[in-house]
Amino acid sequence: MTASAQTAAPRHVTAPSLMRSAIRALALVAPPLSVRAAARLFRFPTRPRDAALPGERFAVRMVRSSEGLWVPLPSAAPRPLRAAVATRVVRGGVRGEGPLAILAHGWGGSEQQFDVLGDSLVARGFRVVTFSMIGHGASSGRFSSMVEFRDSLHAVVSKFGEPHAIVGHSLGGAACALAVSEGLHTNRLVLIAASAHPSRYLNNFLDWLEFPHHLRARVVWHFEKTLRFAWKRLDIEAIGPLVNAPTLIIHDRADREVPYSEGADAARLIPGAQLVTVETLGHRRILRDDGVVSRIADFIA
Repeated sequence: MTASAQTAAPRHVTAPSLMRSAIRALALVAPPLSVRAAARLFRFPTRPRDAALPGERFAVRMVRSSEGLWVPLPSAAPRPLRAAVATRVVRGGVRGEGPLAILAHGWGGSEQQFDVLGDSLVARGFRVVTFSMIGHGASSGRFSSMVEFRDSLHAVVSKFGEPHAIVGHSLGGAACALAVSEGLHTNRLVLIAASAHPSRYLNNFLDWLEFPHHLRARVVWHFEKTLRFAWKRLDIEAIGPLVNAPTLIIHDRADREVPYSEGADAARLIPGAQLVTVETLGHRRILRDDGVVSRIADFIA
């Protein structure tokens, strides 16, 4: 890894240099405050970069039917979804009728990223639920985390019942795998460019902040206290062996945000998982690629 890659701001968070300097200064004079500030900044999501433009989301598109024919999907706004996560609210939408497929976006992502896949699944006779994670989109909250992603998923499941399939992208995929490892049942699990080692992203973030090494364990402790969850349990080493659903993993070999090695690790540790390697699609375009969408729809069906 080059020096510039090591010091570049992590893609999951944006913070002005003034804030970075302020946190470093706090570490010298008030370490507990600096720990709290660093932890909160890490949990502050970025705005999605590829949400649909006004009027774009429900335009008529051509999709492949269960018979393999290309047919127009009628424009239709989804039925609204509202589910509670303690004092916060998860919002989203439901389209179609049939077996339930839940689609979970990643950090700084949006439910609109699943429009193409959602259209394809609706055309194949699925009821598709998309939603904004806590701290994202129309859902409430300013901060989020993998644990809160998992809680958002549970809120949706509590509303609709056991899903036939769960599809997760990036951190959303990691949260879905976590939920399944803890006992959430599904007939199919799909992980697209899913994170496998959250500790790497925290370390990269703290490196970018130039946060003192002797205080970093306190940041982890702060997370564990706030989220009431052991940090090491978020790693694929702990999650993977406990996932008992048939699992499809799709990852781009040149993904610059979640390295391909993380998809390979998940495939190695999740019993019976299938790993599909793609090229030149990156971390986000992979969600709208026709080949990827067809592969997912075939696996779920």
